[in-house]
Amino acid sequence: MTMKKNTPVIWITWDEAHKDTLGIYGAGTHETPAVDGLARCSHNFSNAYTASPVCLPARCSIATGLMPHNTHSLSNHTGCALRNDLDHVFRLMHDRQYRTAMFGKCHFVPVPYGVTSWTRTLDYEPTLAYYRSLGIDTLVVEDGKCCSAWFYDDYGKASEAYGLLDAYRRACADQESDRVFPFPGPESMNPDRWVADQAIRYIRKCDKDNEFIWISFAGPHYPQDPPQRCMDMIDLSKLPPRKIREGEWDDSSKLHAQSYNGPGVTEGSARAPGGAQKNFTQAYWDRWQKGYRGNVVMLDECVGDILKAVREKWGNEALIAFTADHGDMSGHHGIWAKNSAVYEDVLQIPLIVHLPGQEQGVEHTEHAANLDLLPTTMKHVFGETLACDGRDCTDAATAPEDIISEKDNQVAVIHNGRKLALTRFKGVMYRELYDLEKDPCEFENVYSKPEYATDIEEMTALLNEDSNRMPRVFYDGSGYPPWMTPPQPGVPLRPKEE
Repeated sequence: MTMKKNTPVIWITWDEAHKDTLGIYGAGTHETPAVDGLARCSHNFSNAYTASPVCLPARCSIATGLMPHNTHSLSNHTGCALRNDLDHVFRLMHDRQYRTAMFGKCHFVPVPYGVTSWTRTLDYEPTLAYYRSLGIDTLVVEDGKCCSAWFYDDYGKASEAYGLLDAYRRACADQESDRVFPFPGPESMNPDRWVADQAIRYIRKCDKDNEFIWISFAGPHYPQDPPQRCMDMIDLSKLPPRKIREGEWDDSSKLHAQSYNGPGVTEGSARAPGGAQKNFTQAYWDRWQKGYRGNVVMLDECVGDILKAVREKWGNEALIAFTADHGDMSGHHGIWAKNSAVYEDVLQIPLIVHLPGQEQGVEHTEHAANLDLLPTTMKHVFGETLACDGRDCTDAATAPEDIISEKDNQVAVIHNGRKLALTRFKGVMYRELYDLEKDPCEFENVYSKPEYATDIEEMTALLNEDSNRMPRVFYDGSGYPPWMTPPQPGVPLRPKEE
């Protein structure tokens, strides 16, 4: 590998993106030529996972290459903000004389959901000031579609100046829409399109190569709000069948029996009749799929325009990475959203890494993770090996055999084709085990079957293993381990391996 001085670095991330809604992974209902084209000349990973099934912890892991128990960012609600005493991407880039820019969704700070209202938009300056303190030279924030309606981030301010904020806030809150509606304004003001245009303008004005630019889209995270033309491009007759099995949710040992039967656990349940997603009609599911996948179509168009601007500015010399913070249930198992869901639909993510000068695609089937993004960037731009939980994902020889994903009160481990999911919810421990080889759709909880006792012992040992990659995160219901609670002042971080 020959490194070019001051290689531009472009990260593009989507929020709550189900991998299978991209053409390269079998979308069926639509095409995604921009992302697919990038994959054909990049390292493309078909077996990549998120470090956490929720936004803030996953984003802090992407920014640091550390697992959530090492960042102490474990929750959207109460977890730590992205910590300035960590070697995060903005600090590392600054230390190497790079300019840093962030466009779109940061969500590096817990959202104060308790103060939000659909009738007003609140000040957001303390959060924006914290983002700036991370070392982001150019910051243009659209901190999530609902968040931009609740708080005056940069998109919220621009939307109000355009005279659109109140209408958008009402559309997001409308109970009849169930979080699916065509954007109530010109396409240029759609949150995702607006973010893309802000980033493209910045790229075109760049006068140097030492640029780190993170373009972070809030879509296709709900609300599903693409232009009507994008919804109309979705051919539902080609929609792959949802993973559903009759009687699946009769088993109350499974946490999301509540999401399906009510009262709900995932966010989609809040809008379901009776709080039970089993009550969503087929008409609703059709509308939801058109909205979600229509948002993907628009996002792909945005990515295409960004890639065009990058190539016009820097040719083929930029490192370009594309991934998501996590996925979405997307109607599989009869539910949508992600809250406390560790099914493959939520844990698996798209991951594409284009190295500077790369012309041929490389297909990877081994395990990878979104926390690999930073160490991969450091290796191929600066020739440095970053001490962290991630690794250079383009090196197949270093791929981990096992996967761990975690959030507050929940951990999932994948080992030897089995997945163990442990969740504490409202004081109750849910223990679920899925045989991904025999039951890839994860219909049957086999935790109590004696033939899987050895698998459970092995995964329990992995979760208790005292190593930097898999520290002590297992819990048995007797109490909360340290990784579930915010760190106390003065308590040092776990030392990294030298």
